[in-house]
Amino acid sequence: MPDQPATDNPEPLAVLTEAADDLRVIYKPELLDIVGLSFVTIWELVRQNRFPAPRVIANRTCWLRGELAQWLQALPKRHYKRINVAEEREHPLAARRRRGGRQRRQHGDDAADA
Repeated sequence: MPDQPATDNPEPLAVLTEAADDLRVIYKPELLDIVGLSFVTIWELVRQNRFPAPRVIANRTCWLRGELAQWLQALPKRHYKRINVAEEREHPLAARRRRGGRQRRQHGDDAADA
């Protein structure tokens, strides 16, 4: 049975592609888009060892995509409180929502009362 070339088997290529993707370099503009923080905040987090440290390539500051992905995945998830139906009925704004908002007096009502 002849040996098949490595290109016929997609698994090693997928592993290499994934490893290369983790080593992809990200510069400041893309970093700010990905993370959604200001550059000052990022530097403060780096100094506190709470954000991946940057690398230097050809005198330019950059980050590795894989390290950023790990940092993002390690962030805590936000859990929102769910209001059950009984609590919603007791909520003071629940009745207002059912009525269609705040009720306003009509201008003609004042003239009829006088």
